[in-house]
Amino acid sequence: MEVADDTGHFGSPCTEHSKDSESAPLQTIPLKNLPLLPARGDGYHSEPQFGICLVMVLSAVLVGVTHVAAAVGGSDKVETFKCFWVQLIWAEAVTAILCMLFILCGGAGVIHRSEQTCYPIPEDVEEKLRAGVSGSGGLGSNRA
Repeated sequence: MEVADDTGHFGSPCTEHSKDSESAPLQTIPLKNLPLLPARGDGYHSEPQFGICLVMVLSAVLVGVTHVAAAVGGSDKVETFKCFWVQLIWAEAVTAILCMLFILCGGAGVIHRSEQTCYPIPEDVEEKLRAGVSGSGGLGSNRA
């Protein structure tokens, strides 16, 4: 069933409200007036360094152990089997390093400020922003 709205347009009664609310988020406080984002914490640079060391050391140890295990004597029948494991561990090491580089250099997990990510602002947060309260002390109580 289609229903005409006040402007004479026809549409489904179930989708009338969802179109309006999704297409234009309510902007009560403009993006430029929002408080500055907090500074990076102490672990922002040390945690990635630890992650790099962990991935590199584990990859090197696992590749080394696999090469040693493949080099230990055995019959020629298992040579193809040994080669498979060596190639597989190298593929694992390369995959781990590529994933690490993506996380570090690709901006994974970074959320940029935009209308889609900032609106709608919860009422209690908006009240505190209008009152001039900012920072983790004033707004932190709203986190679940």
